[in-house]
Amino acid sequence: MGLGLVTFYLDWNKIYRGDFMLMAFYLFVACCVIMTVTTVAFPEALKAEARPLVWEDWREPLRGEAVAAVWPTIDCSRFCCWWFSSSFTSFFADQKTNYNP
Repeated sequence: MGLGLVTFYLDWNKIYRGDFMLMAFYLFVACCVIMTVTTVAFPEALKAEARPLVWEDWREPLRGEAVAAVWPTIDCSRFCCWWFSSSFTSFFADQKTNYNP
């Protein structure tokens, strides 16, 4: 919240008037840095009830049924991105007007 107040103060007083999305990105990066530094500086032991929720190896989620369930969704989203891409849709839109065999 403090970073948001600093950003508001800088914008309100016309000290720094950057692009809105760029400022949001800067706030995101600052929050990630703060969380990383805080986690490294103040580590906390993993509690017994939280142990089943933490993977021992980062490849562990790729070994089970979850990948088989998620892969069709990923594949479908890739197809939809291809389907609605500008070159593909413009191909069908131009069929009747600018057809050059």
